[in-house]
Amino acid sequence: GDEPGPKVLVNLEIRAGKLFAFRIELYTDKGSIPPDNCAGFAQALAAKWGPAPEKVWVDRDAHVRAALIDTCILAFERYVDVASWIGREPTAIVPAFVVGKPAKELASRVGPAVKLDEDVTYRDAGVGEHAAGPTIIDIYMKKGKVSGLGVETAAGAADRVAIRERISSAFGVKSTRDATTGYDVWASTPPIRMLDTRDGVRVEVGNLTP
Repeated sequence: GDEPGPKVLVNLEIRAGKLFAFRIELYTDKGSIPPDNCAGFAQALAAKWGPAPEKVWVDRDAHVRAALIDTCILAFERYVDVASWIGREPTAIVPAFVVGKPAKELASRVGPAVKLDEDVTYRDAGVGEHAAGPTIIDIYMKKGKVSGLGVETAAGAADRVAIRERISSAFGVKSTRDATTGYDVWASTPPIRMLDTRDGVRVEVGNLTP
């Protein structure tokens, strides 16, 4: 037939000068979601890349995941494994190493346009093979130094368990549960707290109070 096919809208996200993620949105020519709610598209992806109950497909060699989100958006993004997501290493996505240090140590992560003389929020790669979306990192400053980090990301159930184990092994302390707040707490240097969120985790490092 001569019917026009679905429109494809490609949205690139550039962060600190690098391609961070891109999203492909599928619409009918009328600009609405296709009548099958992209079920056919999801089936085509499963036929090509294999079944994925969470609608997340991963390329482990490239550390890229493709997630079908919001019905008709296919998001391609970089992800890291749990050991690369949090730890003492300066390369970890959650930059625990920077707490207590001058904020300029984060300059390469946030890009030249971001001023590091006040609290700042930036995005980095998400974690694991069973979720979609970035890690969102809030940096708290005090007198030019980083006093704390507030970090949230989506994570699958197994990855949440693995993150807890990774914090304990990387920082050499077992966690305790704070019965009042529900947080898991590590009396490490810097101190770390973690809470399960609706679709992932929130991790706090150092001091977040002004």
